[in-house]
Amino acid sequence: MATITTSLTNSEYRAVKAYSKSDLDLISKSPALLEWSKNAPSDGSDSVDLGTHLHCALLEPDVFAAEYIEAPKFDLRTKAGKEQKEAFESACSGKIVLDNATWQTVINMRDSALAHPVARELLTQPGQSEASIFWELDGLKLKARPDRIIDAEHFGFHALLDVKKSKDIDTFH
Repeated sequence: MATITTSLTNSEYRAVKAYSKSDLDLISKSPALLEWSKNAPSDGSDSVDLGTHLHCALLEPDVFAAEYIEAPKFDLRTKAGKEQKEAFESACSGKIVLDNATWQTVINMRDSALAHPVARELLTQPGQSEASIFWELDGLKLKARPDRIIDAEHFGFHALLDVKKSKDIDTFH
């Protein structure tokens, strides 16, 4: 029997000692890849960060509204502008501060996804976003963290959504 919880952060989920689909994919190629992936430095790229921000804006709009803030534009060529930026960021302690360009990109991506009729229907149905699922199969502890689980009332069964971003929808597979 599976256990579903919505109370774990992504970091807490990743710390649970169980295998995810990504882990099993690595093992199927080479068990050494799993060990490497656990010890390799994380990507931390702008693209990864943008995906994280989009996931929050799209799947957890209340969290996005509470935890994110758009920074005003500062003239960083001047001492006053640098001081204003520092004061703003200091006043936003605990919030995720996005510069104006990144903020607009996230909002535009969210709005674009929600403008698509099928995506909007799936993303706005009752369900749980960023829930963690744990189960055991033949003594093997397994876990999953779908982006969204749509409640069974809509389709007659639960549907799992995985949100992906792409620079070019025509080349997305």
